[in-house]
Amino acid sequence: MAEARGVEGQSQRQMVERFSRFWGVVTGIGGAMFVLGIVMLFHVVTTTIVLAVIVGLYLIVWGIARIGEAHRSDAAWPSYLLSAVLVAGGVVVVVRPTSSLHLLAVIIGATLVASGAVRLITGMMASEQMSTLAVLLGVASIAVGFVLIVWPGITIWVIGIVVGIRAIISGAELLLTGGRMRRLARAH
Repeated sequence: MAEARGVEGQSQRQMVERFSRFWGVVTGIGGAMFVLGIVMLFHVVTTTIVLAVIVGLYLIVWGIARIGEAHRSDAAWPSYLLSAVLVAGGVVVVVRPTSSLHLLAVIIGATLVASGAVRLITGMMASEQMSTLAVLLGVASIAVGFVLIVWPGITIWVIGIVVGIRAIISGAELLLTGGRMRRLARAH
């Protein structure tokens, strides 16, 4: 039976040997991510603000890129308008990231209150089996929504915590992968 071939006709064994040499790089990146995740958990607000600034910069770049698309469009003015909104929104987020996050939390809270109210109403109109669950979910959604409206800072904390935990998990995965790669490198 012929050995399976991968990139540029290399055997799987050759590919494993080639990539397993980089176990130190993978382990180093994993360790850095793991430590960074722990740091993020101790500085959740700063983490969230940095993420907001990155999103703001992304909006600015996206808006500028849309200008290029507007030149090629038959209906250019909507593309120019969208570009201006993206750039303006990005600048606001970069200049005032904390205020932007608070506004986002309030918008999410209002959305949860509205969707909870709809779920509550539909739950009261639904069959008996579905109504209890729908009413409970509606009430929970309304409660969480009001918390976000009254206390938007909690959203900032939650975002920072989730990102920090995700970085720790990703770092741990890369540390384990680096360890497996090291064993493969020593075996070959």
